[in-house]
Amino acid sequence: MSTVDRRRRAALNRLLAALTHYGCPNKIGAPVGVLLGRRGLNTIQYLEDQAGRAERLAKRITDTLTVEKLLIFAGERRREIEVIAGRRRHA
Repeated sequence: MSTVDRRRRAALNRLLAALTHYGCPNKIGAPVGVLLGRRGLNTIQYLEDQAGRAERLAKRITDTLTVEKLLIFAGERRREIEVIAGRRRHA
């Protein structure tokens, strides 16, 4: 792997880390009680914001690998929103 590739990966990792949030549910998942109610709405708003940021950033970048990873990240956030919204409908 070249130095340029390593720098790009490091920059992408820093970017993705900046887009994530400690209090946001991750792939492991947060307890259902945390996701419901007022905080659940805040979580949905947060995830929508993160997905939108990643999609806007993907439009400005020319590196195809970075664009692909940003769009995957945005898709994961949108799927998390669907899961949370589904839990709220059933509660």
